[in-house]
Amino acid sequence: MRGKTTAELLPHSPSFADHLAYGTRLLPRDPAVALRAGAFAHVPVLIGGTRDEARSFVAGAIQYDPELITARTYPRLLKEAFGRHAGRVAARYPLSRFPSAGLAWATVLTDASWACSTLAGARDLAARTTVYSYEFADEDAPNVNGLHVPDVPQGAAHATDLPYLFDLGGRDLLVNRERKGLARTMVGYWSAFARTGDPNHRGAPRWRPGTAPLSLAPGAIRTVDAAAEHDCGFWATTAR
Repeated sequence: MRGKTTAELLPHSPSFADHLAYGTRLLPRDPAVALRAGAFAHVPVLIGGTRDEARSFVAGAIQYDPELITARTYPRLLKEAFGRHAGRVAARYPLSRFPSAGLAWATVLTDASWACSTLAGARDLAARTTVYSYEFADEDAPNVNGLHVPDVPQGAAHATDLPYLFDLGGRDLLVNRERKGLARTMVGYWSAFARTGDPNHRGAPRWRPGTAPLSLAPGAIRTVDAAAEHDCGFWATTAR
């Protein structure tokens, strides 16, 4: 790599894209295709994400440039992301439904690109192996991303679950008993799963296998209908 020029190393795409590289010895097939075909190791899987995943990315963009995501730019963002389906998405996620354009756009991205994709992957896995699905949902989780955009409260955004599993930078970021209790339960789930393939452990709410996620929030660990919560029926019929 040191012998390459800047032009060779910079992305060839005009905009950022987080695409997997496959078709190699390490990853010969498109993972989505492989999952649907059952071409994966049939071992127990723990899979999930954060309920408000994209809020951190949207807040970061707004913090960088407050004019990037506004009521004025929202229609253009939808058009660029969803093309001829932009009108359907706008009708389903109208600005009038949200306190801000940033929160509207973050919800669209979370539902379309993260939550529903994760649930679809869980369904493909569950067709052939045991799956434990979760959704981290503490709306007052530590703001580990350091983002302060009043119009886009972070909630359970990207990476906000990490302080419940690890001391970040050698520090415990959880400041009250309820969150420390959730952390103990989560660490117990993860540890039991790593040890046995089953996350259940003594004193913790029962985590049943399947594609309905266990919502992880202080004092409110329960199974939720995340597909309805993130409008996945709509996104299943909306091509991009």
